Parts: sequence; C-alpha cells; structure tokens
Amino acid sequence: AFFHGAKNGSMYFDDTTYRLGFDEYYGLDEYPNSDDYDGQWGIFDEPFLQFTAGKIDELEPPFLAGVFTISSHPPYTLPAEYENVMTNGVTPMHNVVQYSDLALRRFFETASQKEWFNNTLFVITADHTSDNFDKRFGTPMGRHQIPILLYHPNGMIKPETVQEVAQQVDIPATII
Repeated sequence: AFFHGAKNGSMYFDDTTYRLGFDEYYGLDEYPNSDDYDGQWGIFDEPFLQFTAGKIDELEPPFLAGVFTISSHPPYTLPAEYENVMTNGVTPMHNVVQYSDLALRRFFETASQKEWFNNTLFVITADHTSDNFDKRFGTPMGRHQIPILLYHPNGMIKPETVQEVAQQVDIPATII
C-alpha cells in the first residue's frame, strides 16, 4: 500500500505505485475526514499518519507500505491548533518540520501498539532539502543532502551514524 495525503494524481503517485505493483493507494480521495484538509494540497500529517497506521494494520503480512507526507512542503501550512505552538523556527519551514516531527512521533506511538510493529523495518528519508538558512545546504551538493534513517524496533539494526555518500536508489539494496 502507498499513502500520500495529497490530492489523488498529485505527482502521479497513484498511477506510479500501481505500475510498481502496489495493491492499494490511499490519497485525499480515500481519506474519510475533509476537516483535516490543509486548504491547498492535502491532509495534514498528524491525522493522515494515524489513518495510515490504521490501514497498515489491515494489511496481510508480509507487506510493504510507503508514505509520502506533505506538511513539511510549501506552502508550510500548520493546523489551526498548532499555529501558536510551533513558533520557534527561523523560517516558516522550521515550524512545519516541528509539526511533522510531532506527527511522526505520534505515528510511532500508535504503531508501537500494533502486532506488526516489532517485525517492521522503518525507512525514513526526505525527497529533497528545503529552504536554506545554512550556507552548507545552498550548494549543488548541499541541496541534495538528506538523511536516510533505518529503524527496526527489536534491535536488528545496530545504532550507528554513517557519513558515506548514498542516494535514494541505494535504499532497496541496503534493505536487502
């Protein structure tokens, strides 16, 4: 299953995931509560990630699920209840990253209660960098420096930091 809180057809994720063999696609059209719409692009991360955890819980193991969140992308919209809470950022993007962090934390709190959690490898990465306030990320190489995090709840992966250059296409081989 692939999850993307944006309007169906956005970035052709729905069509592409079906072509890649995903059985299910969940986007704005499949999301049950229009009150969680950000007014421009799609569903805010926190409710969409909770929806995602619930739908993943319906999948038959073994499964592959992908999620593309939207809140940390322009136009950097926060849910009304967080507009006066997430205010410490140097740029508007920082405030939505704080919100996305909260949404991801709450996803993991929910997921940790599911049967599939301890048998799941979580891969977290970015699609690109964003607004640059640090000169290191204003270079051609810097604009493409993103983290790739691998997390397995029961410790199958030893915690470490690797500084080698890699790219998103390396993720499948790394998983294998």
